[in-house]
Amino acid sequence: MAGRFAPRPTRTTVRGGHVAVPSAGVPRQATAPGRQRTWVPDGPLDLGLVLGPLRRGPGDPTFRATPDGSVWRAGRTPLGPGTLRVFARGREVCGQAWGPGAEW
Repeated sequence: MAGRFAPRPTRTTVRGGHVAVPSAGVPRQATAPGRQRTWVPDGPLDLGLVLGPLRRGPGDPTFRATPDGSVWRAGRTPLGPGTLRVFARGREVCGQAWGPGAEW
Protein backbone atom coordinates (compact mmCIF):
# COMPACT_ATOMS: atom_id res chain seq x y z
CA MET A 1 0.00 0.00 0.00
CA ALA A 2 3.00 2.29 0.35
CA GLY A 3 3.09 4.93 -2.35
CA ARG A 4 -0.54 4.45 -3.32
CA PHE A 5 -1.56 7.97 -2.35
CA ALA A 6 0.18 11.26 -3.05
CA PRO A 7 1.84 12.75 0.05
CA ARG A 8 -0.06 15.50 1.79
CA PRO A 9 1.44 18.97 1.65
CA THR A 10 3.08 20.08 4.87
CA ARG A 11 3.41 23.54 6.29
CA THR A 12 6.95 23.68 4.91
CA THR A 13 5.99 22.76 1.35
CA VAL A 14 3.02 25.15 1.36
CA ARG A 15 5.35 28.03 2.21
CA GLY A 16 7.73 27.15 -0.58
CA GLY A 17 10.14 25.17 1.57
CA HIS A 18 10.92 27.97 4.01
CA VAL A 19 9.95 27.94 7.65
CA ALA A 20 9.69 31.33 9.32
CA VAL A 21 11.47 31.20 12.66
CA PRO A 22 11.74 34.36 14.72
CA SER A 23 15.35 35.26 15.46
CA ALA A 24 14.75 36.60 18.96
CA GLY A 25 12.77 35.18 21.83
CA VAL A 26 13.18 31.50 20.93
CA PRO A 27 14.69 29.60 23.85
CA ARG A 28 17.66 27.45 22.86
CA GLN A 29 19.12 24.51 24.71
CA ALA A 30 22.69 24.94 25.87
CA THR A 31 25.18 22.81 23.94
CA ALA A 32 27.14 21.85 27.05
CA PRO A 33 25.34 19.81 29.71
CA GLY A 34 24.48 21.47 32.98
CA ARG A 35 25.65 18.49 35.04
CA GLN A 36 27.73 15.39 34.37
CA ARG A 37 28.27 12.25 36.39
CA THR A 38 30.26 9.07 35.75
CA TRP A 39 29.80 5.73 37.48
CA VAL A 40 31.77 2.47 37.17
CA PRO A 41 29.58 -0.57 37.92
CA ASP A 42 31.01 -3.65 39.66
CA GLY A 43 30.09 -5.93 36.76
CA PRO A 44 28.70 -5.86 33.23
CA LEU A 45 25.66 -3.65 32.71
CA ASP A 46 23.09 -3.51 29.90
CA LEU A 47 21.55 -0.02 29.81
CA GLY A 48 18.60 -1.24 27.75
CA LEU A 49 17.64 -3.78 30.41
CA VAL A 50 18.11 -1.33 33.27
CA LEU A 51 16.38 1.73 31.77
CA GLY A 52 13.89 -0.05 29.49
CA PRO A 53 11.18 -0.43 32.17
CA LEU A 54 11.01 3.38 32.45
CA ARG A 55 9.59 3.53 28.92
CA ARG A 56 5.81 3.77 28.71
CA GLY A 57 5.23 2.07 25.37
CA PRO A 58 6.79 2.59 21.92
CA GLY A 59 5.31 6.09 21.49
CA ASP A 60 6.59 7.54 24.78
CA PRO A 61 7.77 11.09 23.96
CA THR A 62 9.89 11.28 27.14
CA PHE A 63 12.09 8.26 26.34
CA ARG A 64 14.36 7.73 23.34
CA ALA A 65 17.01 5.10 22.69
CA THR A 66 19.44 6.08 19.93
CA PRO A 67 21.46 3.77 17.64
CA ASP A 68 24.72 4.67 19.44
CA GLY A 69 23.33 3.12 22.65
CA SER A 70 22.45 6.36 24.43
CA VAL A 71 19.18 6.62 26.32
CA TRP A 72 17.50 10.05 26.49
CA ARG A 73 14.88 10.74 29.12
CA ALA A 74 12.91 13.90 29.88
CA GLY A 75 10.88 14.52 32.98
CA ARG A 76 9.75 16.84 35.71
CA THR A 77 11.79 17.25 38.86
CA PRO A 78 11.15 19.29 42.02
CA LEU A 79 13.44 21.98 40.53
CA GLY A 80 11.76 22.03 37.11
CA PRO A 81 11.92 20.10 33.82
CA GLY A 82 15.08 18.27 32.88
CA THR A 83 16.60 16.14 30.14
CA LEU A 84 18.95 13.25 30.91
CA ARG A 85 21.26 11.36 28.56
CA VAL A 86 22.77 8.08 29.82
CA PHE A 87 25.38 6.21 27.79
CA ALA A 88 28.15 3.65 28.26
CA ARG A 89 31.77 4.52 27.54
CA GLY A 90 33.95 1.47 28.01
CA ARG A 91 33.23 0.20 31.53
CA GLU A 92 31.89 3.60 32.65
CA VAL A 93 28.27 4.72 32.62
CA CYS A 94 27.98 8.45 31.98
CA GLY A 95 25.05 10.74 32.64
CA GLN A 96 24.56 14.25 31.30
CA ALA A 97 21.68 16.49 32.32
CA TRP A 98 20.25 19.74 30.95
CA GLY A 99 17.58 22.17 32.05
CA PRO A 100 16.43 23.65 35.35
CA GLY A 101 16.05 20.14 36.82
CA ALA A 102 19.63 19.12 35.97
CA GLU A 103 20.82 19.84 39.52
CA TRP A 104 18.26 17.46 40.97
